[in-house]
Amino acid sequence: MEAVNHTPIGKITKTHGLKGEVRIKLNFTFLFPENYAPEVLFLGDNHTKPIPFFVENFNAVKENEAIVKFEDISDKDDAEKLKNLYFFTDEEESRLFIVENEESKLSYLSGYRLLDEQQNIIGTIDTIRILPAHPVAVLHIKNEEVLIPLHNDLILEIRKESKEIVIKIPDGLLSLYNL
Repeated sequence: MEAVNHTPIGKITKTHGLKGEVRIKLNFTFLFPENYAPEVLFLGDNHTKPIPFFVENFNAVKENEAIVKFEDISDKDDAEKLKNLYFFTDEEESRLFIVENEESKLSYLSGYRLLDEQQNIIGTIDTIRILPAHPVAVLHIKNEEVLIPLHNDLILEIRKESKEIVIKIPDGLLSLYNL
């Protein structure tokens, strides 16, 4: 497994607990931190090629911090050896979860289907707009432009394989559009 076109996304800042967990500081803010579940992170410094480490658990504790448990790192001493290493992910995955202040970074969501909590199809995302509070998905339903907020509290699941987002629609939102 090789980190081709790997993108630095943060640094291990310290150990956490006694079971081999580490606290990481992210270079960016994650759009959907509760849905981020990487299988592999590549660890390295500025002088060596990054090495893959399999992720056992990834828990976002803030918008730019997480606690990570790697497979085969079982105690604080092992975790201490990882301190101050940078971690990388592949470029494609970084686009799925990292937000910069550009709409183009979220353009991959165009074409994703939005589903409500009951798995009913709301529509297909045409584009994303970045608003001050949060991004919104723009859909066209019955020849009308519909804006659906993409806020962390509303997103229940992201299905990358099937290009679907399950979202909790705020009460009354769709009725504003006579839908």
